[in-house]
Amino acid sequence: MTVTTVAFLRGINVGGHRKIKMSELRDVLEAAGLGRVRSYIQSGNLLFDQRVTDHQISDLISEHFALDVPVIIREASSLRHVAARWPFGMLPIEELHVGFLGEACSDTVLAEIDSAAFLPDRYLLEGNQLYLHLPNGSAKTRLPTAIERRLPTPLTLRNLRTVNAIIDLFDA
Repeated sequence: MTVTTVAFLRGINVGGHRKIKMSELRDVLEAAGLGRVRSYIQSGNLLFDQRVTDHQISDLISEHFALDVPVIIREASSLRHVAARWPFGMLPIEELHVGFLGEACSDTVLAEIDSAAFLPDRYLLEGNQLYLHLPNGSAKTRLPTAIERRLPTPLTLRNLRTVNAIIDLFDA
């Protein structure tokens, strides 16, 4: 049975910084023996039909592009669970975001965040996922930055529309 794995790369191709062409990255990964590498948009979403590790991907990026890029791995079943498990109810999809953490964290690491100071934005940390409701969009909030400063592990955000599009690619 084929296992689809997703690698989320943090902080590449954002605002013209840390640029990596996805076609070039796919070529590097395939040359390293990873088969059927696909990408979704330029913000660092890679799909593989096999299990891969964050170290495999980050080491290849470091070697070929001279960049230190945090990589967060999820298997298809985990991503489907994230998309199906939405804690804030029915809301416009453009307001919903998921933060993928490198490791599971207890919500006590975020205990010092004054949630009221960030309203109407809100969040829920569950293991290695951070669910965010950002009614004014991710560009107009400081909440993810406040959260990330307190986490002992890398975090990368994706909007729910992107997560759903990646899920649609699993069987394509």
